Amino acid sequence: MAAEISNEEHLRESSSSQLIGSVSKALDILDVFTPQKPELSLTELAARLSLNKSTLFGLLRTLEHHGYIAQSAQTKRYRLGLRLVDRGALVLDYADVSRISPPFLDELRDQVEENVHLGVLDDGEVVYLYRAQGPHSLSVNSRPGGRAPVHCTAMGKAMLAFISDADVDLILQRRGLAASTPNTITNAQAFRQCLVEVREQGYAVDAEEHHIGSQCIAAPIFDMRGDVVAAISVSVPAVRMGGARRSHIVQCVKSYAEVISKELGWRSRQDVREYEPESSPTPLIQREHHEK
Repeated sequence: MAAEISNEEHLRESSSSQLIGSVSKALDILDVFTPQKPELSLTELAARLSLNKSTLFGLLRTLEHHGYIAQSAQTKRYRLGLRLVDRGALVLDYADVSRISPPFLDELRDQVEENVHLGVLDDGEVVYLYRAQGPHSLSVNSRPGGRAPVHCTAMGKAMLAFISDADVDLILQRRGLAASTPNTITNAQAFRQCLVEVREQGYAVDAEEHHIGSQCIAAPIFDMRGDVVAAISVSVPAVRMGGARRSHIVQCVKSYAEVISKELGWRSRQDVREYEPESSPTPLIQREHHEK
């Protein structure tokens, strides 16, 4: 991972002044639309962007093919495409979950007295967005902005279990199932069966699959559309993960994931098994139910 970061930094430095002209022109097209001018003709676009119509038309066709530009069948004028709504919603999901989650994660940390994490799926990897540090000197650490594999982390499996099989296949083809420890699942069929179990039980487990001596329990977070947008986890040194403690952590993680999902507008999904908290609700959860 360090080598990858070093290579990326080298590429960034060497190409800092080598912007790709066609990409810049395509982005300029998207930026030229305004609330005052939501639709523009080819002639208007060419004039505003100082581009010849032949070049501009090729760029527009490409953007239209990918859904970022649409052309009215009646007026033949161009406008921004609905694909931007989808992309914008993804950004808002990240922003919302990062804004809403921290107080709940801090309280979850206090409940379980272990490190608690928030992560999202990005480019086939888990990206850590937030960490609530537990009180123990012996703990499992990560840093916000850090990345981890999806197939051997609890948060990764919690999110993969609720995306399409086709998207899972693409991620596995690209990222593979490399062994991080002897406990990592490296067989594709066994991994897919693991995801089935995660969907059924509503949480995922990393049983020393990413790091020896570290176990993790995670649950998915859903948005108002019912799409998985993040996951939360509790990371515990294996020496502190007993049977009763494990059950308590599982219930707490699932309960807080449900509450954060509801804060994002989520309501029950048919493919998520309903459950009732076995333990007493924690203060924030009590307020959540009381207010509703």
